[in-house]
Amino acid sequence: MRLVTFAFFLLLSNASILAQQLQTLIITEPQELQGQFDIIQGLFSTVDFDTLTGYGVIFEDGIDDTFDGCSESTNDISDKIAFIDRGTCTFVDKAMHARNGNAAAAIICNGENTAEIFPMSGEPEMDYPAAMISHDDCIEIKSLLQQGIEIGISFNLTLTSEDYLSQSEHITFFPNPTANFLSNQAEEPFEYQLFNQSGKLLLSGKSEVGKPIDLRTLNAGFYFIQTKEREVYKIVKY
Repeated sequence: MRLVTFAFFLLLSNASILAQQLQTLIITEPQELQGQFDIIQGLFSTVDFDTLTGYGVIFEDGIDDTFDGCSESTNDISDKIAFIDRGTCTFVDKAMHARNGNAAAAIICNGENTAEIFPMSGEPEMDYPAAMISHDDCIEIKSLLQQGIEIGISFNLTLTSEDYLSQSEHITFFPNPTANFLSNQAEEPFEYQLFNQSGKLLLSGKSEVGKPIDLRTLNAGFYFIQTKEREVYKIVKY
């Protein structure tokens, strides 16, 4: 997508909180393995998870010993919740291959030694549920699946971003778009991480009240700022 498109979208408001939903993946069976895991829905995914149920499955493509979902599945994933490793191809490609295999949803496992889960970006938008789960949580679930254990899964909508903001302090970033520095109107210091569209962590730190974030080392483009409280903002640098 061209930068001018990003700029047009973001000029509509000073700092736009993302509308993706914070959700919980719930293992419902077997009973002794029941548990809950945080996931964040992809920005390109336009279908809610909250009514979905199914059994988990590891996405296999038969190419090597990875499960990255960068080609069509070679195992039966129909009507199941497909777990797919991050890397090699785009998030949208992974979700499309899961959809092509008639999987009920795609759960993308974040990479090892990477930052917290984040809202995946990509084009085009898909009428299909796709979300990210942390690397450690995914390893735990996949280890059970690799043992041949059938894992029943459901999902629960925990908070929409709008609900979350009603319970927390909203941070206003400005100017947005910006050329070099991003100021804020936070009432107290906050920790943040800044990601590119691929989810790569580029900057992190603690912003003091009224002190701008220095973006001079970044190329022009579209970025995400995520605070420690899991608020996520779209930022444009030109």
